[in-house]
Amino acid sequence: MIFRQCDTNALMLLEQTCQEWAPPRPRLSLVQEAVRDKMSRIRLPGTSLGCTMGLRSHPLLLQDKERLKKRVEDWCQDPQRASLHMLQDLNPENIITLASEDPVCRKQMMLDSVRKAVSLMFEAASPYSLAASPSNNEIAAAARALVVRLCAAEATRNCVVQVGAVPSLVQMLQVGSEDAKKSAARIIGRIAHSEQHRNTLVKAGALTVLMDMMANGPQTIKKNAIGSLSRIAHNEEHRDALVRAGGIPTLTDTLRTGKPSVKQNAAEALGVIAQSEQHRDDVLSAGVVSQLTHIIQYGPRAAKRNSLWALSQISKTSRHARSIVSSPAIQAVVGTLHSGEPELQRIAANAIGRVAETAEFADTLVSMGTVGALIPLCLGTHLHASFPPTQNKLSKYAAHALAQIAKHPKHQTSVLQASTDAGVGLPVIK
Repeated sequence: MIFRQCDTNALMLLEQTCQEWAPPRPRLSLVQEAVRDKMSRIRLPGTSLGCTMGLRSHPLLLQDKERLKKRVEDWCQDPQRASLHMLQDLNPENIITLASEDPVCRKQMMLDSVRKAVSLMFEAASPYSLAASPSNNEIAAAARALVVRLCAAEATRNCVVQVGAVPSLVQMLQVGSEDAKKSAARIIGRIAHSEQHRNTLVKAGALTVLMDMMANGPQTIKKNAIGSLSRIAHNEEHRDALVRAGGIPTLTDTLRTGKPSVKQNAAEALGVIAQSEQHRDDVLSAGVVSQLTHIIQYGPRAAKRNSLWALSQISKTSRHARSIVSSPAIQAVVGTLHSGEPELQRIAANAIGRVAETAEFADTLVSMGTVGALIPLCLGTHLHASFPPTQNKLSKYAAHALAQIAKHPKHQTSVLQASTDAGVGLPVIK
C-alpha cells in the first residue's frame, strides 16, 4: 500500500534517505529493489526498467542527487521558496500523461499531484496561512498558472473538481486580489468546458459572482468573467438564468464600451444566448445587431469572428434573419466573403446559407453579388486534395449557401449555370 499512498516527492525523499544509509553494495537499496519490482508490474507510462535504473527511471521521479539534497535544505531554511520549487517540478504534461491511464496507482498519483497544486494555490493566497511576502505571492501566481494549465485537459480538470476546488475558486472571485480573481475566473471557464461540471459551478454560486464581476469588475477581470459565463450558458437552464439576471443589457453595453478582447467574449456570450429562440427577440431589442455590425467592420479579427458567429445564431429563423437583411449587417457579412480570411469567410458563408432559405432574402443576396463571391470559395475542395480543415469547411459552407439560393426557382438557372461554368458541384437541397 505504501506505493499507492505516497506521492512522488515522498518516494524520492525515502529513496534518498535509504541511499544515504545503505551499504556500498548492492548497487540498489532494498527500497529501490522493491519499487523496481513493483513498477515492473504497474508499468507507469514512460518507465524504462533496467537492473541498475530502479526508481529513477520514471520521468516524474528523475531527480539529480545533489538537486534533491538542495530541495531538502531549502525546505528547512525557507518553506515558501521550497514550495515554489516543488511547483516548478510538477510538470503538467507528465501529470496529464498519468491521467490518461486507468490503473488505480496511476490515477492516485495524478490526483495527489493535482491536490498539491490546488492546495498551494489557495494556501499561498490566504492571509491566515503564511505571512504576505514577495515569495508568497510568487508561489500563489505559479500555483494559479499551473492549475490553469491542468484544467486544459479533461482528466486533470476532473481532478481539480474532485479535490473540492470549486467553492474555494468562487470565494477567490469575491475576496482575492485582482490577479487571483482573474485566474479564478479563467479556471472556472475551463472547468465549464465539461458539461458535467456546470451544475457544480452554479450550485457553488459561480453564476451570481461572475454576473457581478461582468457588471462591476475591471476590464481585465471582465474578459475572463464573460468567457466563463459563455461556457456555463451552453446549458439551456443556465442560459435562462443569465437572461433573467439581466445579462443581455450588460453584455450589449459591454459591446459598446469594452476593450476589444472584452467585446470579443461579449459577442460570443450573446451568440450563445441567441441559440435559444425564445431569447432572440430580447437580443434584437437590445440593439445588438448594430453593435455586432460595427465590430465586423472595424474590430480586430477575433472580435469579428465571434460577432459573425453571433449573427449566424440570430439568423437561424427567418423572422429574426429579417433584422439582419434589413440593416447594414448583411453588407458586412457579404463583405467578409472578400476578406481573404478562411475562418471568417466560413462563418459568413454559414450565415448567408441560413438567410438564403427565405426567397425574399435570397433576392437581396443575389442583388448584392453574393453568388459571384461564393463561387471562388467553393473551388478549394475541387482543386486541392489536402487543404487545411478550415478551408475544406469553407468550401462546403460556400457550396451549401449557393445551393440554398439555387433552390428558389427565380435564381436556379443563373446559379446553376455559373456554378457549372466554374466547375463547382452543388449539394442537393430539399
